Formats: sequence, structure tokens, C-alpha cells
Amino acid sequence: MYLSIKNRILLISHTGKLYGANRNNIKIAESLIKFNYQVIFFAPMKDEFCDYLKFSNIRHYSFNRINRYPYWVKLKKKNLLISVFDIIRKYTSLISSFFLTIYLRPEVIISLSSTINIGAVTARILKIKHIWYLQEFTEEDFNYKFPGGTMAGYKYILKHSQRVITISGSLQNKIIKILPGSKGKIVTILNGISDLQIQKLTQTNETLKLLFVGRLSEGKRPFDAVLAIKHLKETYNIDVNLVMVGEGIERARLESYIENNNLHHSITLEGFQDNIVPFLSACHIGLMCSEMEAFGLVTIEYMMGKMPVIGSNTGATNELIEHMVNGFLYPPGNYLELARHIKYFFDNPREIERMGNNGYNLFKEKYLTNNFDKLHEVIVNI
Repeated sequence: MYLSIKNRILLISHTGKLYGANRNNIKIAESLIKFNYQVIFFAPMKDEFCDYLKFSNIRHYSFNRINRYPYWVKLKKKNLLISVFDIIRKYTSLISSFFLTIYLRPEVIISLSSTINIGAVTARILKIKHIWYLQEFTEEDFNYKFPGGTMAGYKYILKHSQRVITISGSLQNKIIKILPGSKGKIVTILNGISDLQIQKLTQTNETLKLLFVGRLSEGKRPFDAVLAIKHLKETYNIDVNLVMVGEGIERARLESYIENNNLHHSITLEGFQDNIVPFLSACHIGLMCSEMEAFGLVTIEYMMGKMPVIGSNTGATNELIEHMVNGFLYPPGNYLELARHIKYFFDNPREIERMGNNGYNLFKEKYLTNNFDKLHEVIVNI
């Protein structure tokens, strides 16, 4: 018979990288620790996320190449050899998770992404309470497909959880629209971060600096930003600087395009950075070009840095940006409209301070770390 240890929570991450989702997961863990929960992480591989957990004295276990738990959602068809290897990993990871969970004896398991179901399966076998914490638009932003389709995927998530948490109203509304009877089982907890009270180093009379923070992948649409800069330069002879922070499969193509179009004086690729505070301090305007953000932690980091944000009018981005109040919204992929909004700030530099302050005030009102305290209420009531 399985006997859990009271107030012990097992958090299961989908990646070993220290990307935005795992930075958010750390905030979740810190909030739980504040309520005297014992927090343990599973990570699918040993990487910088595990290094951070070790540095922070948070107990964690990582899996290896053989038993690393795979995604249950699929990006594209794989060849037979990879498919067979995935099946082997699926069962070896389940066995490892099963025995390790029995050893750890958590009271609740929380799966921290829609892309992994190892926590749901383990919880079901051992009859442990399970919460599924959804932090992404699985299909729209990442192009993953649920087995059996969208409806089947969300039915599975709801069936295998006592509660489902979404990080924005947009994501919750999507699920309820697909499955109207799911409303009572879903709770929305907005992301939050600590106010670092960033000292701005920008001046209104200097070259306009734009900041793009995010994975350099098709779903994040980094080329929207690059094409907007090119358009401003060629059409209006306007010189602005774009700083791009992040890594991804689009980097090589971006580097080639920047070089071939003589944009290297205007655009710099800074790669992945553990600390983006210096960039928030040194730049005027933040860009959120993603196809579909479930929340957009970077957007509220821009707001914390007193930066107006220009973002695509989709997903949760239009929940965070009030048009002409703390930034601008534009149709995703429409780089000409993005360029027009950048030009507005170039022509009206005082608006940067006004909209930046509006965004900072909104951040303080709605997006501080105490948002995560609601998770304690969810755990108590399941």
C-alpha cells in the first residue's frame, strides 16, 4: 500500500534547460516552500536547470539518455529506429519514475507542462493526487500534436488530473471552448515575478534600442523583428538598434540574413543569457512577436523594466498589453505594422516613458510573485 509523506510535492519538468518555463517553475517551487511544502523536482536530463536547483539547495533527480522520459505529444513523423527508441524510453522512464516515486512518497504530483504525461501515468498507477500545470499553447506555439487530436488530448489531461491549472485566461478559454464541461476543473494562476526595481540607463535622445528575448524558433517569429528593422532603414532611413537574446534553430538563418542585408550594425545576437536585467536596463522597448503565447513571462519582465511592449495580438499577449496604454498590439506576422509602431516611438520619444510607467504600474498591480500563492489553495482543496 502506498503511504505518502504529508506536504511533500513532486514537480515534474519537461526540460533540463533554464528557459522561461523552468524559470517560472522555480518561482512555483519557492512559493510552495514558503508554505512549508517539501519540494522535489524531476528533470528529464541533467543540464543547467539541475545546476540551478543544486545551487539553490532544492532536491531533484534527473534521468539519463536511456530512461529520459519522452514527450507524449508529437512534432512530426519519425523514422522507425527513433520511434522504437522512444517506445523503449517510454517504458524505462515509467519504471524509473514508478520506483523513484514510491521511494520519495509524495502527497501530490504536479506535471509542469502539457508535453509530458509521465507524472499523470505514475500518479494514476499509485493513486496519488495529480495536478496538471499547463504553461503553453501546445499546438499553436510549438506545433506539437496531441495523440488522437486536440479534443482527445485535453480530455486525457482533464481525466488524469484532480485539477488543471492554466497560466492565462486565453489558455483556459481555449480548453473550455473545446470541452464546455471542463470549467469547474480548471483554475487560472497568472505568472508572477519579483520586482527587481531596475535602474534605467536609457536616454530619450539616444539611438532607439529594441529588445527581443526568446527562443529563436519559428513560433517566436524573430524574423518579424528583423524585417521591421530592415523596412525602417530602407523606407525611412531610420536607424534603430535591435538586441536579440536567445538561442534556437533559426539562429544560423538569422545570421545569414543579417549579414546579406547589411544589418549587422543595427542587429546583434547575444545568445542565451542567464541574466537579462542588463538588457532590460539598457533598452527602450520590448518586442513580443510570438505566434501564440500562453502567458509570456518575458512580457512582464519588459514591464518590470519600465519598457513599452509591442506584441502580437494573440494568446495571452493581448491580455498583458493594453493598446496605446503600455504598448501596441499588431497582427502576428505583419512586420510592416510592427515597424509602424516602432516608428511611432522614434517620432514620439516621450511616449516611451509614459507607456513604460503604465506598464510598470500594471506589473506591480497584477504580476508579482504572490500570484503563485494560489497554488497552495488548489493543493489544499483537492
